Amino acid sequence: MREKLYIPITKPYISLIGNKNRVTDTVITWNDKASDKNINGVELGTYKTATVAIDSDYFCATGITFENTIVAKPGDKGRQGVALRITGDKAVFYRVKFLGGQDTLLDDLGTHYFYQCHIRGSVDFIFGTARSLYEQCVITSTAESYGAIAAHHRASPDDDTGFSFVRCVINGSGKVYLGRAWGNYSRTIYSNCYIEDVINPLGWSDWNDPSRQRGSGANTKDWVPWAKTFSYEEVRPFVDRKYIKGEQWLNL
Repeated sequence: MREKLYIPITKPYISLIGNKNRVTDTVITWNDKASDKNINGVELGTYKTATVAIDSDYFCATGITFENTIVAKPGDKGRQGVALRITGDKAVFYRVKFLGGQDTLLDDLGTHYFYQCHIRGSVDFIFGTARSLYEQCVITSTAESYGAIAAHHRASPDDDTGFSFVRCVINGSGKVYLGRAWGNYSRTIYSNCYIEDVINPLGWSDWNDPSRQRGSGANTKDWVPWAKTFSYEEVRPFVDRKYIKGEQWLNL
């Protein structure tokens, strides 16, 4: 299905349900990029490129692919293209694919749960300011040379936000950073993930919060000196559904 979809804040409790065993049967796709112009001649910017944009609370999607077909290489100007933007609170994505290049998934605001999803891109392809748990997801880099997986923004140490990747598989191509900070207090956690040999030896391009990793890409020997490895007790608040207060709203 080739179209752009917008769900406003006035429409909570919307669900999009496809075939969870054949996720590619239902695809919502478009190809806006940041440098494209609207009818008034004004550039869209990254935010308005989203193929699917959700401002409402309690959104749910399963068995669907969200796609932005714009291809971006490191250094390209104006080729950011968002497949999905989620700004509403308490959203669930189960067995959903997010396909794009730079800025695939704008995990913008709110509390979200991604379970057994597949997210693909090259540069900052999971980004935003939300508080989200990614559990048992596949994170695939399509970078030809270098790129970055996550870019979380946290403006203050008091902001209770961050991206937590738990029991995920990280694979693909290129040599990408696990994350690069978008602001001084960015928070990104990787816990019990299997990481293939696709990670830049430095690990991170700025301030970080990594955790326990496995696989050939999890070698921390050459990581930047400010990278941290936490004990289980330190990372425990971030690695299950309590992190997103799931006991209050998740019913899985």
